[in-house]
Amino acid sequence: MAESDSPHSQDGNTPSDRSARADLLASMSLMSGLVYPSETIADTMEQEGGMDLIRESSLAQRLIQRGRGQGAREFLLEVLALRFQSEEMHQLAARIGAIDDVQRLKQLHRAAIQVPSLEAFADTMAQEGGTDLISESSFAQYLIQQGIEQGSREFLLDVLALRFQPEEVQQLATRIRAIDDVQRLKQLHRAAIQVPSLEAFTNLLDADE
Repeated sequence: MAESDSPHSQDGNTPSDRSARADLLASMSLMSGLVYPSETIADTMEQEGGMDLIRESSLAQRLIQRGRGQGAREFLLEVLALRFQSEEMHQLAARIGAIDDVQRLKQLHRAAIQVPSLEAFADTMAQEGGTDLISESSFAQYLIQQGIEQGSREFLLDVLALRFQPEEVQQLATRIRAIDDVQRLKQLHRAAIQVPSLEAFTNLLDADE
């Protein structure tokens, strides 16, 4: 077979080539983040069409997942603090802080909304081990922040789906997914737990637009 006819010719479009380029570009961006602000790097990569490729890299996925876990832990603790007043919360906070499995945190988040007592919640909770990923790169923090935003939106929609009719919640999903302000998402998450109706929640959402 001629070299030009080979499926592995120098077009650089094989999955392995794309994965290698993604990891290389992510690594270079993270190293740049030790010197330059994350916004500068992200803006440059967006203009050059490289951000989508970076997000595909295994390194970026790990950092985004870390951000999702961080946001998930905060939202879980917030539900518990809103629903229960107990010194046991401090003991549970340390255990929750050690959980890095986002799916497990989602399960606990749903349980925290539905259980009748903090004791019942503690009964559903198993000790989990955590992993630590340390980076001083501003771009690493940028990717982690993206994970936090993504997880925040997921947890807000989860609360709404548990409390109200999923079909009606779905109508708000597009608007919620357009919010990238984590503090605003936290405020809406609190409201979603406390408001008496989806209409009242929608009014709060409208107030910011």
